[in-house]
Amino acid sequence: MKTFLLTLSALAVVAGAPAAAAEQTVVYRDLDLSTPQGQKTFDNRIRKAARDVCELRVADTGSRIRSAEATACYDLALRNARTRMAAIVDGAQKGG
Repeated sequence: MKTFLLTLSALAVVAGAPAAAAEQTVVYRDLDLSTPQGQKTFDNRIRKAARDVCELRVADTGSRIRSAEATACYDLALRNARTRMAAIVDGAQKGG
């Protein structure tokens, strides 16, 4: 099955609690990653998973501003996932 886990040990620090790792499965078995459209769709799925995992859509109570922790979590998750995505896309382009 062509899936991977978007994993981060990211900045879910609440009141001194240790960072909690969160996971989200991103499925790409239905995509042709040798095409720009397939790659764009894969990237969109990764960005959505990172937003969900890092609760980026949840603003601090009484504010529309995203928390610094959620933004940092999202940036880290996206960077890590895109590194993995690049390897997966490279394999697809080489016929793997």
